[in-house]
Amino acid sequence: MEQQKSMSTSTNCTTINPESHITCNCGLRCKVATSMTLKNPMRRFVHCRRHGNDGGCEFFQWMDESLDERVRSMVVGLMLKNDRMAGKIRKLENDLEAQKCELSKMKEKNGRMKLRLQKLCMFCVCMFLLIVAMCTLDQAVVL
Repeated sequence: MEQQKSMSTSTNCTTINPESHITCNCGLRCKVATSMTLKNPMRRFVHCRRHGNDGGCEFFQWMDESLDERVRSMVVGLMLKNDRMAGKIRKLENDLEAQKCELSKMKEKNGRMKLRLQKLCMFCVCMFLLIVAMCTLDQAVVL
């Protein structure tokens, strides 16, 4: 299989068998990853396992051909739509959590109001009984 060396910004690409064991300039087996950028959506590549860390090299190679512009445009559109949907889901989840919190507060307030209403009813019953008792005593005294 013929391989063409390329940089990440070029349109040329190296087609790599995913089962092959490619080593970077450090001598380590490369890590396989998938690009999620808008410029190169869903393209697989290999890079140094220690890339970005001390002692890592800058080794990078694409594993597949770049996407046709029409396909790339569709993939980018789907990625953007997916991001919007994920944002909407996060917002709805946050709204749902806020509603649950509000419902919990309202249930707690409702419980307190029921208790106050019970106390008020008990007070009214006691007052009624007191008035009835006083009226009965007044009539007994008058007779």
